[in-house]
Amino acid sequence: MLPLDAFKRASAQNGIILDTNLIIVFFVGLYRPDLIPSCKRTSAYTVDDFRYICNIIKQSKNIIVTPQILTELSNHTFDRLFDEPGFSEYFAHIHRVISASEESHAHKDILLNNKMLSQIGFADTSIIEAAKTMGCAVLTDDSKLTAILSAQNYPNLNINVIRTYQWFNEIPSPITTI
Repeated sequence: MLPLDAFKRASAQNGIILDTNLIIVFFVGLYRPDLIPSCKRTSAYTVDDFRYICNIIKQSKNIIVTPQILTELSNHTFDRLFDEPGFSEYFAHIHRVISASEESHAHKDILLNNKMLSQIGFADTSIIEAAKTMGCAVLTDDSKLTAILSAQNYPNLNINVIRTYQWFNEIPSPITTI
């Protein structure tokens, strides 16, 4: 099976994990897509990236989160990203999506015993453990995480691959959002 086919099958059957950067892009995009290029944490992304993420989520069974991803989401957005009146609306999107998501929790000893922990940190190690235990797909922008997941044959897709294919017009342009 080709890696993209494995990714599609795993996300449709078992769900998808978005790494921290992409889940932040997703939530900022749900709130106000026009803020994606101007927010410090999402300025490396585009509204098209948000649409790609939405299209992938639509084809997935559900979103899977880990406590480590939720902590990073909180640390990177709640006190830095928004200093505006619309923050409660932004948080409402987070609450709605996270409430409906599934959680993968790896015991601290499992994370501590993972040989990759010192190289990639707790959040990415929790993503690897979720991919292993739940069979879910991983959407990331992290080339190191992509390489580790691929080496272990865990279904994953780096958003930069989508950007490259789009540039070559090999995949259709984003259609809709959630």
